[in-house]
Amino acid sequence: MTTTTLELTLPVDPDTEEPVEPIDEEAVLLEIYELWEVGERVQVLQIVLGMQADWTYGPATFDRHVQELIDRGLALDHLPPPPTTSTTLPPFDDQVNNLYPNQQVQDFKHPGVSDEWIFFGVAGTSVQVQMTSGHFDAYLEVFGPLGDLIAINDDHVGTDSFVSVQLCETGAYTVHARSFGYGNEQLGYYSILLTGGDVVIDALLQKCEVLADS
Repeated sequence: MTTTTLELTLPVDPDTEEPVEPIDEEAVLLEIYELWEVGERVQVLQIVLGMQADWTYGPATFDRHVQELIDRGLALDHLPPPPTTSTTLPPFDDQVNNLYPNQQVQDFKHPGVSDEWIFFGVAGTSVQVQMTSGHFDAYLEVFGPLGDLIAINDDHVGTDSFVSVQLCETGAYTVHARSFGYGNEQLGYYSILLTGGDVVIDALLQKCEVLADS
């Protein structure tokens, strides 16, 4: 008489997430990047560097990259040439909605979502950002190249918002255009304007949307 032993198998939960593969940090750090490169692999590098990811390999990312390589005792010979002090911003993808200085644009804010605008700023200059809306109570936040909150405003005139910021670092600054109140739930059209006179050269705003965290 022959007997067959069946191996016990457990049912597989179809909703179970696949395990996340760990990032090979050293491999990411030793990849070759171009100054002003924009893309997902730059985002991964910025995560490894502990930075707020803006997907752009600018001066702030370059400086942090160099320091991290030195701290880990890794080679520096694959780095791009150091960034200059030029304030000329490299071209952005034509498919991205760009806003240039002194050019007011209108957009629509969805409930529970902050519109994120990114501009390139130069240390020692100052910029002003104005947000107006007839549909909701505007609320502005400005973050520096390292992700630190450097300016905030709710009501400048009525329910409109305005911030004037002296820039302490050269790099990509992030503006969160949102509505006042818990959950950022208000919605409607708004206008946003970046100004800075002659002290800001080739600054621009680039829009994307991020979910509200409060």
